[in-house]
Amino acid sequence: WPATRACAFTSNGANHHGSGSVPADGAARLIAVLRSIASRACGESERGIPRVFLHGAGRHTIELASVWGASPVPIAGVADDDPAKWGTRVLGWEVCSPETAASGGATDIVISSWLHADAVYARRKMYEARGVRVHHLYR
Repeated sequence: WPATRACAFTSNGANHHGSGSVPADGAARLIAVLRSIASRACGESERGIPRVFLHGAGRHTIELASVWGASPVPIAGVADDDPAKWGTRVLGWEVCSPETAASGGATDIVISSWLHADAVYARRKMYEARGVRVHHLYR
């Protein structure tokens, strides 16, 4: 195990040094994506404020709470594949199904997972068919 990484699979997210759920550069990648969405929104002011949803209500999302909290664009909610999470809350946002997020006016989906990002991205057509932009942090 690399000495530069914590001995635990999870972290409190405050130091952003990475964990088993979030790579060391995860926070920086997320900040760049959120700034990109904000920048694009400024250039497309006639379209209004973006409705950004996170896809993933797990450790990755929780460990990056401070980044989400400082987001330059508002976060509208969280989508997750697990029906047991629908109707619950994570970091104050309601968790819904991906279909609900896609049909609920989302403009952007940020895949908030490192471990499952490729699998979520492989199913992105449900979002893109409705004109929603999908952001994969780790591609």
